[in-house]
Amino acid sequence: MATQHNLQWVRGDSRSPAFTITDGNGDAVDLSGATVIKFTIKTAADNDTVVLQKTKVASQIAVSGASSNVVTVTITAGDTAAFVPTAKYYEYDLEITLASTAKVTPVHGYLSIIEDQTTA
Repeated sequence: MATQHNLQWVRGDSRSPAFTITDGNGDAVDLSGATVIKFTIKTAADNDTVVLQKTKVASQIAVSGASSNVVTVTITAGDTAAFVPTAKYYEYDLEITLASTAKVTPVHGYLSIIEDQTTA
């Protein structure tokens, strides 16, 4: 079952959101054999326009933890600088293709971007 987790970021900041992946019983899901992990942000779930996508293949996502069930996404300041702070929310999800080839989306939610007050 997918868990909804909403995020709020400041435009122009670096972020490293980490997600602990567990099954329905709360047990760690071993992701060491996962073939594909994607973190995707869109303006809306039903929109095909991807605003930002990070992947394990491109070394933008790391798997760690004693049970290999923590997914950390690297978001750079340049990534968030491109977002437009508005009252509108973006939508994101984390999709994983497990070693068994099963495709799961354990985390999804809304992302709001707030205006940075201090600029260079």
